[in-house]
Amino acid sequence: PHWQNLKDVRVIGFSAGGQLLDKCMYSQSRFGVPEPMLGDPIVKFFIVSPSALFYPVPERAVLPSLSQLDCNYFDPVKTLQQDYQFRLPHKHFRDIADMTKPPGWYCHTQWNESIPNATQKEQCEAINRSDKMYEYRFTGGNISLAPHCQHHGKVCWCCRQRKDTEEQQRHACRNYDHYRYGLKGIVPPDMPSGITCSGWNCTPELTSRLRYGLTRNHAVYIGGSADVCNWRLQSRPELSPGCGWCAANRSEQLQGTAKKVEFARDIMSPIVDTCRAMWEGFTRLERMKIYKEMIQKVVAPRINISEGELAESRTFLTLVGAGHSDNTVIDMLAPCLIWDDCLGDRLIRMDDYKESSSSSPGLSTSLEPASTVGLGSTMHIRV
Repeated sequence: PHWQNLKDVRVIGFSAGGQLLDKCMYSQSRFGVPEPMLGDPIVKFFIVSPSALFYPVPERAVLPSLSQLDCNYFDPVKTLQQDYQFRLPHKHFRDIADMTKPPGWYCHTQWNESIPNATQKEQCEAINRSDKMYEYRFTGGNISLAPHCQHHGKVCWCCRQRKDTEEQQRHACRNYDHYRYGLKGIVPPDMPSGITCSGWNCTPELTSRLRYGLTRNHAVYIGGSADVCNWRLQSRPELSPGCGWCAANRSEQLQGTAKKVEFARDIMSPIVDTCRAMWEGFTRLERMKIYKEMIQKVVAPRINISEGELAESRTFLTLVGAGHSDNTVIDMLAPCLIWDDCLGDRLIRMDDYKESSSSSPGLSTSLEPASTVGLGSTMHIRV
């Protein structure tokens, strides 16, 4: 090896960076050889707070319908106490599509008395010209221009709605197992394409690849106990009044103390809420919990990985009090990332999280405002 004293490599991915690393472990070309060689450094992945995770099987968790959804699904204690079952999605397509279809107009900004009306109109129209996903409309207080666009009984001055149609969402639901979420569709050339383990039928090639990805790579999956927001879903009238602190007025949260800024981080990087992502769960914390059980209950037994083998290569932890703030999360994780000090009051095994773990699951140990969330991938190398 070129670096004979290199002992281990730590690769950390936060948010979208975590999504990238989660798939990277199944890449055949990651090391350039199918098996690690003697003397190769130990590579450890830290997948932190991804919005979606990679499923090598077509099954998904059995989730509640829209009419069954309540505030428990946005509570960290209730989420981590859930016992999920898995099946091939079929009858549930319409309901998940209904959760992700455009819900109509909802509030983007309210009237601001300190900004001239003409400037507020110009700002709303400017973002409408630049945003490809949403349509924005300036109402000037006239609710007939954007029906139901209110917040706390007051008409919003700039409203938005999704541009995609209901049929587009239904089509996305039917393709729930396509890459980036599964192995169908257009897949990178160094990963198996068009095949997944259905039932107990796994091809030898896929079985070998999955065993390699799951047992030859040590990965630590970390989810924040306060990363339990899905603003779009929680804004639906079926869940009114909203659940928890993340359903409060975000524009108000961004003003005032630094602590309140921590509570509003999802405005900078909201959870992916497409139909394909919603099949994995409703919040980032729930998606990680479901993924953990999917690996344990479905994938490992199907390709003959024992509980002991899986425990050596996969660790699932909860970062108590962390929302979706990159600076705060990395600061809280530093002892684990650098010195392997990964268990304590703030970082605990996901199975051990309970109500007593945090008196307020939204509180963070850091009150410094965090920067805008981005890809977030970093590398630490210890010699």
